[in-house]
Amino acid sequence: MGGGANSEAISTLIQKNGLGGAIRMRGRYPEGRAYIELLQSYDLKLLPTVGEEGAPLVLLEAMACGLPFVANGVGGIPDYNNPDCLITNGNIGGFIPSVIAMVQRLRGNDLDPARLQGCYEDKFSYKHLVDRWEDVLTRVVNGTDTDGHRRVT
Repeated sequence: MGGGANSEAISTLIQKNGLGGAIRMRGRYPEGRAYIELLQSYDLKLLPTVGEEGAPLVLLEAMACGLPFVANGVGGIPDYNNPDCLITNGNIGGFIPSVIAMVQRLRGNDLDPARLQGCYEDKFSYKHLVDRWEDVLTRVVNGTDTDGHRRVT
């Protein structure tokens, strides 16, 4: 994509390294269906963040669209672990080797977009999260722990 304070410098690096045919800076993401179609047109999503992240929505969106990603494993990002993505151990030095490994997997057709979407559905979809919250709230109201045992107060 591309945008923000460093976009001009990044664009210059892309051109300088002869990557203009492979990397395009498109600016701000579109909304709605156009955003979904854009994500589904990509081969790989990269999130080299070094700041503490809670739960980056962009990675959930990628999973929901069957788009594999490589992310630096800081904050809540390791919770998104699945067989069709790579997450570093939080050391940004492992990011580029992970990207190279993922590109090799892409070239070897070793990724399954349907399995990735299934991971999203099973762990992060709206229905799944509603079911989990209902379970937690029911246990709180009933005064039981995670095993269904009555809590002593």
